Amino acid sequence: MKSKKDCSINDLPPEALHRNEYTQASDVWCVAVILWKLMTYDSVPVVLQTIDEKNSCSITQDWPARHLELKNPILFECWMYDDNFRPSVNKLRSSFEEVIRTVQAFSISEDTKESMTDLYISMDGIKTTLQHNSEKDRTHLSLE
Repeated sequence: MKSKKDCSINDLPPEALHRNEYTQASDVWCVAVILWKLMTYDSVPVVLQTIDEKNSCSITQDWPARHLELKNPILFECWMYDDNFRPSVNKLRSSFEEVIRTVQAFSISEDTKESMTDLYISMDGIKTTLQHNSEKDRTHLSLE
């Protein structure tokens, strides 16, 4: 039997709560909530709104320690009180793609450093000979 889960007030953007308005900017807010919940294993982001000249917002939790490599300040921009200041879904996506590419590049370079010595093969005693095959050329390695 399925049960309904209570919705946190921070799951919904202010314009949806106060004016029953839903826009693409509202979707950005909700996508950010989903991303946050995925990284924190369903912890609700507690967003504090401070309405000032910068229309800023802050979140009470720190970035999840187990996902520090994915830290992306644009995620926090998704919780701006005024929906005009939120990034687009495309900007959010491309910013995370860039973060992920950076993480993957770092991971690959670290893996390469560790595995370079594992891949070393002494070339002593190996002779390369070419055999011509009517279909294509092949290179064969033989030990002497």
